[in-house]
Amino acid sequence: MPLPLDVASIFAKLLEVSSEADPADSVAPSTYMGMIESATRMSAVQDYSALVGISHMVYGWMPRMLNLHSEAFNTTIAATFWNEARRGEIAPGTLDELIHLINNSIVGTSKLLHFIEPERFPILDARVIHVLRAEFEVSEADTTGGFYRDYTSWMRRLVADPRSEKIQTNLIDRGLLEGGESRLRAIELCLWIAGRT
Repeated sequence: MPLPLDVASIFAKLLEVSSEADPADSVAPSTYMGMIESATRMSAVQDYSALVGISHMVYGWMPRMLNLHSEAFNTTIAATFWNEARRGEIAPGTLDELIHLINNSIVGTSKLLHFIEPERFPILDARVIHVLRAEFEVSEADTTGGFYRDYTSWMRRLVADPRSEKIQTNLIDRGLLEGGESRLRAIELCLWIAGRT
């Protein structure tokens, strides 16, 4: 089943999670915001070195070591990546190159994109995939670039819905967000919390 277009059940679950979330279920909001600030500073350079630095930083949220497969990732591809990331749209070929660069991992790639453009790119990890499959019967939820592009579009539609503001407010009130985080982060965090097994 594709990502649900009827978002009523999605928002019912997200509102439930956001109103019951335990602050112990999340990373300290100040850590997250510190990483956003660091990525913003490094992104000002927009070169391969900044990409490497941010990749290593976000891999601190990963369970294994980062191995950059940089043999095919050159300065031209890096420049294309920065331009596309800033526009909020990564072309399929660029996304595939980036996934290959970063351990062949959509999880690491999604985290890199999120910390570079937190208002535009959601994090996709195993817990989010689990909740999409288990709660919302999204059978094709996987770790491919094509699914990540669909997931990003779907998440942007959820963020545009006025109900997303209540989810964000609930998480701020419960101490899981500081207030500077995007609605995209609020929705993604609820999916992550709901995906714990």
